[in-house]
Amino acid sequence: MEGVLVSAKRVGGKITVTVVSDHAGRYAYTASQLAPGEYELSIRSTGYDMAVPKQSVTIGKGRGQADIPCKRARLASQLTDAEWLMSMPGPRNRKN
Repeated sequence: MEGVLVSAKRVGGKITVTVVSDHAGRYAYTASQLAPGEYELSIRSTGYDMAVPKQSVTIGKGRGQADIPCKRARLASQLTDAEWLMSMPGPRNRKN
């Protein structure tokens, strides 16, 4: 899928690095973005969730690769409370 935000966070780390998938669903990180180690992957895509809750990949010198299986999600589960309220019909001044 195109336009999926794919995030990698080093296991035990605090920094998350996010890239966007291309038209063929491919994504890549540069060597300067991710040092060798183990990373947890996550995605953000409207209408989709990861098929498995947690997926990790080990990156060595050179390349690491991971396919991330996705499943259809209930859109309501992906909305924040504010987004849910703003999506309801009615004038904006009443929603505020």
